[in-house]
Amino acid sequence: MNGRLIAVANGQLVGEITRDARGRLRFTHDAVWREDDTSYPLSLSMPLTAAGHGHGCPIPATTHRGSSWR
Repeated sequence: MNGRLIAVANGQLVGEITRDARGRLRFTHDAVWREDDTSYPLSLSMPLTAAGHGHGCPIPATTHRGSSWR
């Protein structure tokens, strides 16, 4: 089964949570959200300066890897 869990704030897409083949979760900020001057991080441990946050460390903004629920 493929799927994703989306995060929405005030009607705007903030990002999505996906699960990799090993079962680890990853949160990826939506690009439009990251570039909006009024946006804010959902957590201080997940700053907008990183495009995504995976198992143990932030993912640089230049990296994007898709994954799916398993």
